[in-house]
Amino acid sequence: MKKDYKKYIYLTLSLFILWFVIHYWHSFTIIINLLLVAMEPIIIGAVIAYIVNIPMTFFEWHFPKTDNKILNKSKRLLCMLAAIISFVIIVALLCVIVIPELISALSVLSKGIPQVIDFITSNETIMSFIPKDTLAQIQAIDEQQLVDSLVNLFLSGAGDITQSLIGFLSSALATISTFVIAIIFSIYLLIGKETLLKQIQRFMNVYFKPQYKNTINLIFTTLNNSFHKFIVGQCIEAMIIGILCMIGMFILQFPYASMIGMLIGFTALIPVAGAYIGAAVGAVMIMTVSPSSVIPFLIYIVVLQQFEGNIIYPRVVGTSLGLPGLWVLAAVTVGGSIFGILGMLVAVPLVSAIYNLIKMDMNAKEMDLQ
Repeated sequence: MKKDYKKYIYLTLSLFILWFVIHYWHSFTIIINLLLVAMEPIIIGAVIAYIVNIPMTFFEWHFPKTDNKILNKSKRLLCMLAAIISFVIIVALLCVIVIPELISALSVLSKGIPQVIDFITSNETIMSFIPKDTLAQIQAIDEQQLVDSLVNLFLSGAGDITQSLIGFLSSALATISTFVIAIIFSIYLLIGKETLLKQIQRFMNVYFKPQYKNTINLIFTTLNNSFHKFIVGQCIEAMIIGILCMIGMFILQFPYASMIGMLIGFTALIPVAGAYIGAAVGAVMIMTVSPSSVIPFLIYIVVLQQFEGNIIYPRVVGTSLGLPGLWVLAAVTVGGSIFGILGMLVAVPLVSAIYNLIKMDMNAKEMDLQ
């Protein structure tokens, strides 16, 4: 009777909370948004710590065994620094190689706009794809008039420049402050991750029944494995497509082969759509040197991306996650449609975790039936 009494209390309380949330939904969303804004540095710090922990764990596994007490005590800090330095070197290398060439390419392109327009209007193949109305507008473009219009547009908004600059600076300072706090929080998490896990386990042992605790542990372990394997698989896949792009560009004798290959490999960390982002930047760079190579380059990237999206990505990422290729493509498509790039990044490991949990539950129920 006492257990039934508790059930009724929990049911009544749950229904009251549900009614309260629905009735005051607008106020509830405002409170949630305020909490998310306040917790933004903590959330970002936790994400940074999770990503850095992957190479950090690798360095810890391969850390030389020694009897030196000072070195053993410094193991965590040294491995964390090694992981952070690895990320910094990769990003710095990309910036040093690609950004100067991109600036140079944009400078050349800005000076060569009339030549590009002349090339487009004189190429019969390109002109055949352009509607006549659009063609008439392109041919009627006056470069000097276009520049004068842009200058007038800039001057007309000069009165708001000071206000916009102040808003930009305050936003930039807030972003920097959030990022610094997130970095500090991530360092604390990485240094004391074992202590934090022990505290969580102790809390669950005290306040949760064994069956609930085991279920929660299984869910979070599966999620952790899925996201860990996804990040590693995504990095491997990005390296593969970057190398294939570079080799193909060398064979087809496209300019900037090594730089564009590295750029596409980096942007390919974004599932499916990332290579197209790198291809757009690569097309701008190629246009400054060889405009006639832009269309063949874009055709090559489309073919390579189709090969990567339908064969490499499902096999490399899908196999590492234990998720069939069909579900990988479905997760990327649906996640990207709902939440954009963030949805693409999160959908695949999340669907993988759900898929594996359902698979394990089905296997357990089938064993019980036998």
